[in-house]
Amino acid sequence: MMRATADAWRGDVGPPGAYPYTAAAEGGPCTINGEPGTLVREGNYLVCKPTGCQDTRTVYDSPTYDAAEGLRRKEEARLSMMQDQMSAWRQKG
Repeated sequence: MMRATADAWRGDVGPPGAYPYTAAAEGGPCTINGEPGTLVREGNYLVCKPTGCQDTRTVYDSPTYDAAEGLRRKEEARLSMMQDQMSAWRQKG
């Protein structure tokens, strides 16, 4: 009896960040690392999986040493951030 009580914490350990399973919550919105996701059943737990939305922002593969190009990139990043903040209230979750 005491051994079973002492080892109870070792049984059925869910994945990190998982929620106990409920049918009502399955398929619901969630966030994972700040990105939108969906709750998916894994055994007796719900795990947040990314929805697959890829970031559409431009990725620059090299640094720039041109002042005008640097200012343009900085302004583009600032406008993108402002747009994200203005529309953040529209997203679920």
